[in-house]
Amino acid sequence: MLFDGLYISHNKQFCKEYMGKFPVVFLTLKGVEGTTFEEARLSLAELIAAEARRFKFLQESDKLDADDKEMYRELISLNKEQGPATSVKLRFSLKNLSELLYKHYGQKTIVLIDEYDVPLDKAFQDGYYREMVSLIRGLLGETLKTNDFLQFACKTFHYQGK
Repeated sequence: MLFDGLYISHNKQFCKEYMGKFPVVFLTLKGVEGTTFEEARLSLAELIAAEARRFKFLQESDKLDADDKEMYRELISLNKEQGPATSVKLRFSLKNLSELLYKHYGQKTIVLIDEYDVPLDKAFQDGYYREMVSLIRGLLGETLKTNDFLQFACKTFHYQGK
């Protein structure tokens, strides 16, 4: 189990109320990097497409219409996109996946994003910080702030303390 041995696993009421009752999207952004913005953006697109592919059953869901299934196909093909449109599609990707999961399950989605700051740190080191901030801000804003299909979210950052 994902939370075994962690503090949260001791909160029995929380676990009883939430565990196994909502669709969960999980991303760790630890590996989102590149020496250029394009490489890092492609890395993020691959990560999100891979997470979307975990939900292949959406392709056959009788609760999704043809437009929804097309949206799903676009999500699993994000890593094949090139150019400025990729950033726009990435920005809405997790919100769209949340919507599809909501339509299939009839339950809002929980989104867990681990180490969201790592791509920003790597972008700062390699000189494309402004572009990455814009992309991550857009992705998190659409996913966490304007998402009617979100039950709740948790994001963590990479701590390099002693």
